Amino acid sequence: MENIIIILYYSRENHTKMLAKRFLDIFREFIPENFRLEMLDAKNLNEIDYEKLKKSAGLIIGSPDYFGYVSGYIKIFFDNIYPERFLFEHRPVIGFITHGGGGKAEKKMQELFSFLNFDFVDPIISVKLDKITSKIETQIQKNCLKMLKLIQEKKK
Repeated sequence: MENIIIILYYSRENHTKMLAKRFLDIFREFIPENFRLEMLDAKNLNEIDYEKLKKSAGLIIGSPDYFGYVSGYIKIFFDNIYPERFLFEHRPVIGFITHGGGGKAEKKMQELFSFLNFDFVDPIISVKLDKITSKIETQIQKNCLKMLKLIQEKKK
């Protein structure tokens, strides 16, 4: 396992991309020096280095809420890793969604994490459009710290 945390997101109207960048900026403030953060756009699924994903210490996955479900690109990502899901078991994962008022995709994202036996860092961050408040930023920081703790416990 490598000390890399990957932020995988899909964003059509840049709301989810903005939230992914906030995760990156906030996590950079306290991530240990021997760790790296990388952002990957799920639009480029054919270009994603799945070997790097398999070796990652943790994943942060973001999607817009489309009719109460994650975007097709994020669902395809889960479909792609399904055959080798055992390689991702107990991998710490943080989820985030953006929405226009629904926010129902949280539950579906959590179900996907559970189905693949990820170590889910609760709660899923849910943001209406691009309204990233200080409360949201505080929760992002808490989730990222929880993820680091899970990673460190696995290394013992």
